[in-house]
Amino acid sequence: MDDKLMPNKKTVWGKDDPLVVELINQLRFKITGSEDTPMSLEDFSTLHEDILNKCKTKIDDRTLKEYFGYYSSRTGGCSLNILNAFAVYLGYKNFYTFKKEIENNLKKNDNWISSSKIKEAPKIEDNKVEKKKTRIILFIVFIVAFLGLLLLIHFDRTSIKNNNIEALPIDNQEIILKDSFQSDKENEAGLDKISTDKAKKLNSAETRMIETTQRVDVYINDYNNKFDIAVLIVNDNRQQENEISSQIAAIYSNQGYSVSYSFFTTNFIQSHYLTELQNANSQTIHMLDIDSQIKKIILGEVTYTFREGSLVAGTTICNAKINMNIISVDQKSLIYSFSFSVNANGVSKLQAKEQALNRLFFKYKEEYSSL
Repeated sequence: MDDKLMPNKKTVWGKDDPLVVELINQLRFKITGSEDTPMSLEDFSTLHEDILNKCKTKIDDRTLKEYFGYYSSRTGGCSLNILNAFAVYLGYKNFYTFKKEIENNLKKNDNWISSSKIKEAPKIEDNKVEKKKTRIILFIVFIVAFLGLLLLIHFDRTSIKNNNIEALPIDNQEIILKDSFQSDKENEAGLDKISTDKAKKLNSAETRMIETTQRVDVYINDYNNKFDIAVLIVNDNRQQENEISSQIAAIYSNQGYSVSYSFFTTNFIQSHYLTELQNANSQTIHMLDIDSQIKKIILGEVTYTFREGSLVAGTTICNAKINMNIISVDQKSLIYSFSFSVNANGVSKLQAKEQALNRLFFKYKEEYSSL
């Protein structure tokens, strides 16, 4: 990645360019073993972490998926940094080295790629939409069946009353009819009350269904995958600290664990459930329904304070403190909790903060990383 790129007339590459498509197809083949096999969410997570570790290039999940044709058709310009990262991951020095080798091979074979022959990239395997449709259809069927049952009960009662009226003597029918009309009003009022009570119960059931759907789609990214450990480090503004999260995840990955640092979504991080999970609230763990997906959760919250440097003029000192909670999902309990802090200085707040984060990581790695 440190090699300087050779100058080239073409500085903007489109996502539908044959060379870019060939690069993406080679990536897909390396990961799945086939250019036609769709990428799974686990494949994207692995590719994201491998590129970060091997190429030192951070590519967010959505951007990575766009290059594989997930969110839209492959049009528009490409980032040369991302193309370089892809090429380095495949073993080339950079994208232009990849381009040169492809062109040399094509000159030998006299078989240039035509963009009109490029197949549409296969989509990611994801069955969440089908699950939603199935839930909605089942819910509608349940409502229709329930309303039909209420109408059937109402018609049966009306039919019984009419039969009883016809069987009575003529002299008493007028009185009974008046009583029946009054009874019908009372029955209708009672049925209205029953319907209201049922509607309340249905609303509660519908709310539970919505909460379950939200749990899967809004709170969890990797709901269909299984991991030994989920790592989540946030700052005091409820934003994920991606760099130290990925570094800590790499520690346990190197120890042989399967680890994810993107298991929880931004919506979950900013919700009140995060605080409850930090306290190992068993109801929250049960609500998330992650017993079969995660064994342990490593949660950390970093806070920063700044002051002027006293030894070197014009510098800033950052104090970074981290509170860590390690939670057993199986036991639904907090099994380990600790905190520590470090100081670092720099010519700016940003530099001091970066240095402090690095020191936090190394102190964690040396003293607190054993499980």
